[in-house]
Amino acid sequence: MQHKRILIVDDDTAIVNLLRYTIEEEGYQVFIAGDGVEAIRIFNEISPDLIILDLILPDGDGFEVCRVIREKSPVPILALSALKSEEDKVKSLDLGMNDYMIKPFGNKELLARIRALLRNNKSGPNSSLSFFDDGYLKIDYLAFRVITAGKEVTLTPIEFSLLRELTQNAGVILGYNELLTRVWGPEYKNSANLLFRHINSLHKKIEPEPDKPRYIINVKKSGYRYDRHQTA
Repeated sequence: MQHKRILIVDDDTAIVNLLRYTIEEEGYQVFIAGDGVEAIRIFNEISPDLIILDLILPDGDGFEVCRVIREKSPVPILALSALKSEEDKVKSLDLGMNDYMIKPFGNKELLARIRALLRNNKSGPNSSLSFFDDGYLKIDYLAFRVITAGKEVTLTPIEFSLLRELTQNAGVILGYNELLTRVWGPEYKNSANLLFRHINSLHKKIEPEPDKPRYIINVKKSGYRYDRHQTA
């Protein structure tokens, strides 16, 4: 059995030792980076299954590390911060980090979040579905690449995750709370406005006529459904 690889990016020795011990006790394989440059190097070498990323690093911040990684991969990223800043949390999630924890934290909560992120991640090499193609929309789930009507479009990690859920369940209505839980996590299941805002952005990037969606359909009071392209 192959152990999941977790990359910890933090320069605080006490935190790193605690994280390493807690995570290795659960059977995960742990790699350590003390700054952003080392984090990118190790990421390129091992392709981790999950990254735990401190937002304050000796050579910069975790936001820049996230930007670099998100250009290459939708790997789950759990942000760590000693600051209870709503602005930092919003910025982290908007950049594509999947979850956010405030220091100090409990070991049980940490492990629960790790399990949830690994369970919800469908982009790894063992994914049962790697490509989507209905003639209008083409998605390479592993390469994080989307093409509509022959033209490549750039999506944020959150937009990509939403589109992945919808297309991998094409024709099926996914409830608002269900989508929020799958993409953002269970604590966001009632944040409907967050979902509506990102779906609206997807409409602008994916739909031929964003004001009259043909593919990402809002089923009133129920959820969203992706309808495959119908050829004449």
